[in-house]
Amino acid sequence: MTFALSPDTVLLYWKLPQSLNAPSKEIKYRITQQSSSLASPVSIGAKQFENGTFSAALSDIVSCIEDPCQAKIANLRSSADYKFWVAAIHFTRLQATFAEDDAISVEAVTRTMDIPGTLRLENVTSESIMLRWNSLEPQNLPEKIDVQYRLVSYN
Repeated sequence: MTFALSPDTVLLYWKLPQSLNAPSKEIKYRITQQSSSLASPVSIGAKQFENGTFSAALSDIVSCIEDPCQAKIANLRSSADYKFWVAAIHFTRLQATFAEDDAISVEAVTRTMDIPGTLRLENVTSESIMLRWNSLEPQNLPEKIDVQYRLVSYN
């Protein structure tokens, strides 16, 4: 299962295998992704979730000993469709070229968030401001828009 967190970041969840053929600390996970610009899936770096927080560094291999497993995947393109897979690998086989077929998760599909276009001020008065921008995806209206502002001078 995946969730878009921002225009370039998604959160990927998966469950530990129901039956392990080794202690859970010996099992590692390789995440692969595919977008419309890629002909086939490729391994991608992810930030592993451990001790209640995500690591700062990206890694091609992540660990998980507690359900649900999760990893944060960044540096994606905005408004793009992605497919993700998770492969369970015993630590002794990390250098293997191919993963075992039955150790690969089902496909998780998500779309990264849109980013607003250039912000334009229109109809500025002493009591209100109208903001306009063009969306990259006008057919998909946002569910929520947050506006933050700061008063820099007051007459």
